[in-house]
Amino acid sequence: MVDVFFDVARVSQYAHFHNIFESYYWTFLDCRRGGIPCTVVDAIELDSRAAEKLIWSSSMWLLCNRECLKDKGTAMMTVGQILDDPDSYTLMATVFNELFEIARRVIRLHYPADAWGSCAVLDDCAAVMARLDAYSRNISHAIPSESLAKSELPFRNGWFLAHAPPHAQPQHARLLQEHGVQVEDGPWNLGSGTA
Repeated sequence: MVDVFFDVARVSQYAHFHNIFESYYWTFLDCRRGGIPCTVVDAIELDSRAAEKLIWSSSMWLLCNRECLKDKGTAMMTVGQILDDPDSYTLMATVFNELFEIARRVIRLHYPADAWGSCAVLDDCAAVMARLDAYSRNISHAIPSESLAKSELPFRNGWFLAHAPPHAQPQHARLLQEHGVQVEDGPWNLGSGTA
């Protein structure tokens, strides 16, 4: 199942540019008519859900490709194989937790404390882990694209490196180094400093 989230307040700020708001409105209606669950959310929840997706996409390509690095004749693991292998699952949970802590800190710094209200999307690591686990089980035969992940490295894994030093994310940094990524001196300064 795919959830589509819309932040009406943010989109409406840009409504004068090419009728973006109208476009999102019709996309929302088309999704609803097509049976795709859609939810209109505020900016905090939208950013929190985007952070969850970023955690998943920054982790799974590293984990699925690990065995290939050890033995060049080995195929990449599927998402389901990561879930079914106890050692891989433990490593996945560790990396998810490291990246969760960074994302939560950055998003909380971005919004004033009184803006959080009832939004608790990134307050509970176990709930985020459960959603990411469920998402992974829905696409258990998938193999994340290493080439796509590497082409988007500054905006995926690099986002986390830009907001926390490698020692704050040791397993994530180690996996990146195993894949030949220089975590200390990459182009990770995305203009927002570290948290």
